[in-house]
Amino acid sequence: MSEVINETMNEVVQDQVEEVNEVAEEVSEEKDSSAKKLNKRLAKRFRNQRGMLRTEGHTQERVMGDFKKASAVLLNAKEQKSPITVRLMGVEPIKPSPQRPTVMMPICYYNGWKVVIPREEFFDLAYLSDEERVNETELTRRIYQYIGAEIDIVPLQLIKGSKSDRGEIGQDIVIASRKAAMEIKRNEYWFGINSRRRKGEIVNEELIHDGSLIEARVLAATRGFVYVEAFGAECVIPAKDVSYAKVENCRDIYKAGDSVGIRVKNVIKDEDVCGVKFGASIKEARPDPRKDAFKRYVRNGIYQGKVTMLQTDVDKASGVFVSLPGPIDVFCKAPRMVMPEIGDIVSILIVGKDEENLLLWGSIKHTEKQSVR
Repeated sequence: MSEVINETMNEVVQDQVEEVNEVAEEVSEEKDSSAKKLNKRLAKRFRNQRGMLRTEGHTQERVMGDFKKASAVLLNAKEQKSPITVRLMGVEPIKPSPQRPTVMMPICYYNGWKVVIPREEFFDLAYLSDEERVNETELTRRIYQYIGAEIDIVPLQLIKGSKSDRGEIGQDIVIASRKAAMEIKRNEYWFGINSRRRKGEIVNEELIHDGSLIEARVLAATRGFVYVEAFGAECVIPAKDVSYAKVENCRDIYKAGDSVGIRVKNVIKDEDVCGVKFGASIKEARPDPRKDAFKRYVRNGIYQGKVTMLQTDVDKASGVFVSLPGPIDVFCKAPRMVMPEIGDIVSILIVGKDEENLLLWGSIKHTEKQSVR
């Protein structure tokens, strides 16, 4: 990596270290004080069984001050290997060296510094599909989806632009690694231990385990999936685990840059390589609204709702899902009249109830309003 950088960029300006040394010490002291406060708040949350482990406990405080202070923070993070939080702003064509072809690389900005993340430092291979590992097009597509998401990085090298270039934003460049930051977070939180006093004895528990309620960052959303990252580990959540209501398109609910509470399950850890794989559910991180809503609607009652999904699979009964206030979904067989579309407001007759599975069946009686087509 250093050979590529040396071929394409100027050497690191050493006098910058002296220029910001005093500021770096101040920032380090502020960070230590901030870290202690965060740890106290974090410990208090763990004493509460229902508390959620939040992302504020695993991201360094952002510095949005002047350029000199930002430089000090970056230098300190590089030396201490401390992750910094940035937002992925886009991708740019970059030629790593005269001998290598131009590739699309993720870029961010940190208070005047342009952050470039080499592709090999952006992803942890454990969280890529077999096709994405060998197909550059698929890998680039995944990076595009992450634009707008918050990510952690560890600075690897700072390259200061020449004076003639200082007028152009982005000439002061940081080469950073997201992969290294993710490993640091996994090691600290997924393999961390929380000591609690229970019945007079000290009990050691894993910070994150099956059933934990934690806050995750949304990296991307597609029609059928939500991609999240939590404390350095990534997970793909299918639409069926996003909401208790039927979800036609996850992009209608979440986007890159959002934060969401998740319930952790099926955790698999590999201490030898600091690897973590886990499943998660967004809907299980909150109470099920269907329990109360189910009692509101009675058999043979007629209610108004909105069409949220069409079921046209050949191996399933064709019909529509209608959302009633609660929310709770009602499955209605395809009517003999014109098939309604997503967004239509319809009146339905409740014809069946399954209390054990909280399911309702209905029949569409009238379309009150057609959706905008």
